[in-house]
Amino acid sequence: MNRYDLLYCVLALLIFLFLTLLVLYYCKDRSPIELFSHIDLSTLYDNANDGDLIFFEGDSLSEQFIKRVLGTNFNHVGILIKEDGRLFIIESDVGQRYSSGPRIIPLEDKIKYYKGSKYIGYRPININVVNKMGLNINKDRILSIASSQFGKGFDNNMTSFVFGLIGMGTSIKDKKDLYCSEYVGHILNKLGIAKKRGCYSPKIFEDDDVLKKGIYNDIKIIRVDL
Repeated sequence: MNRYDLLYCVLALLIFLFLTLLVLYYCKDRSPIELFSHIDLSTLYDNANDGDLIFFEGDSLSEQFIKRVLGTNFNHVGILIKEDGRLFIIESDVGQRYSSGPRIIPLEDKIKYYKGSKYIGYRPININVVNKMGLNINKDRILSIASSQFGKGFDNNMTSFVFGLIGMGTSIKDKKDLYCSEYVGHILNKLGIAKKRGCYSPKIFEDDDVLKKGIYNDIKIIRVDL
């Protein structure tokens, strides 16, 4: 790398840091956690179903940047499945003592090792609506779709998200790295409950922008000791 390339990289980094601080200063959180209904963790374990959505809020600078830019309450999303009374999260992430990228890990480990807010969001699937629509949503089908992306990396820079925002998104099959909501969006689209998008953010799964109407109930908040 010559000195001009180095100067360009330093300048780009400074611009990014300036914009990040600007956004963090001027942008506000979407809505206070207190406005949501709250449940305890045991209620989640007792009532969870395959296909429920789970949300986390990280505390790193990049995660807070995403949260504020998008006006979302959370910056990470995954899908729950249940196996022998245990809950597992299907997600694309890095860390928590597991390999990076698309993966499936026990929910208790996610909660134990995740660094972020003491609050997580839980959005249960509406079983009555699922049955009424005749949708085939179960653990085996979710795993079949999810596992097709195992072995890919985690898009830590979220480059595909940025390109998707400006209409330059590419097919997931051509990508080596996936970010969390992109992975979840792919699974939900294959399940027939989410529209196909150039990019997905955690925010659109908090709302019903891309989801079939009524397929998910309102978000509940759970306080955990992260």
